[in-house]
Amino acid sequence: MPLVETSDILIYCLNVCGWNNSRMTRYREDNGYQLFLAHHIKDVHLHHCKGTEFLYIKADCVPETRQSEVPYTTWVIMHRSGYFKSGGCSCVADNGTCKHCVALLFALQQWSTRHTDRHTVTGTDVTCVWDKPRKTSQPLKID
Repeated sequence: MPLVETSDILIYCLNVCGWNNSRMTRYREDNGYQLFLAHHIKDVHLHHCKGTEFLYIKADCVPETRQSEVPYTTWVIMHRSGYFKSGGCSCVADNGTCKHCVALLFALQQWSTRHTDRHTVTGTDVTCVWDKPRKTSQPLKID
């Protein structure tokens, strides 16, 4: 999966969802972001669209007020370069502009961020140079 940045999500919200400037600056207060923070996105699946450069990502989104009901099926189409082409949901809006799609986008961004440094060297991968002993000792046999 390609790296997903917050800017990719905001571009989708601007171009597809029709968000205005004040809503863009307050995206953390938006219902979609709040759904993401409350962990309403579950069971995410990614599929490669054969013969294209697009990925189909589908997830379940637990309804905000009726949490015991059947979750909404939410999906987005993403290009392999990282931009989001379109989306949809089984809720009433059903055009990719709902809070459920936005919550899915932020969940993808969080997953992508958590998995970006998997192949970098961390502190536990190399021997600490400051802990190497300066002298070596040979134990002697004591009577």
